[in-house]
Amino acid sequence: LFDDRGTLGARPTGHDQESPPAAGAAGATGAMRVTLNLDEATAFDAPSDAPAGAPDFSGHTDAVSVPELIGFFQMQSKTGVLRIKAARETFSLTYIGGELCRVTSSSSPAGQRLGELLISLGFLTEERLQELLENSPSGLKIGEALRRNGELLPESISAALKLQVQGIFERLCDVTGASFTFHAGTGTDTATKRRYNVTHLLLETARRKDEDLHGQRQGLDLLEG
Repeated sequence: LFDDRGTLGARPTGHDQESPPAAGAAGATGAMRVTLNLDEATAFDAPSDAPAGAPDFSGHTDAVSVPELIGFFQMQSKTGVLRIKAARETFSLTYIGGELCRVTSSSSPAGQRLGELLISLGFLTEERLQELLENSPSGLKIGEALRRNGELLPESISAALKLQVQGIFERLCDVTGASFTFHAGTGTDTATKRRYNVTHLLLETARRKDEDLHGQRQGLDLLEG
């Protein structure tokens, strides 16, 4: 928990002894596997509901940045679910032994849903997406419906999923004024074999933001010229 001034990074409750780093701590992102192993059979499992009990860690992103927070649970080899609650969406990150294996959002913005990404990549038409939305059983995810009927190659779905996860990380790194909780030992119900490279996702996010900023500066220079 944080004090009234928000000067503490976080403090564990219960049996854990480590604390997330204070803001500005070095080495938070750490190193991780270079490969991304997406298991299509379990790529669409939904995040487990938030446990009713008290979290093992809780705090606020005003005191510790989101990249530092994500890296802390990786470096500490934690197993559990980190939930970051922002104003418009809640992000859930599932760790198993410090490896990030599931990344979800409660409300993806327009253009970032899996079906929309498949359309933008040219793997699906808008008409077919509408058919799937109208005819699929209630609660069945689009990706799971496509996997079941074999309509798309696993590689096509993987490409869209990678874009979706990268988009989540980009929104995560823009989050301010959010609260977070970490429930240790939860989220292990997932059978996925996929693993996300945290360092790569964070570096790619930084690269894209630098490119956007450079483009904005060039636009201002043209206007001033």
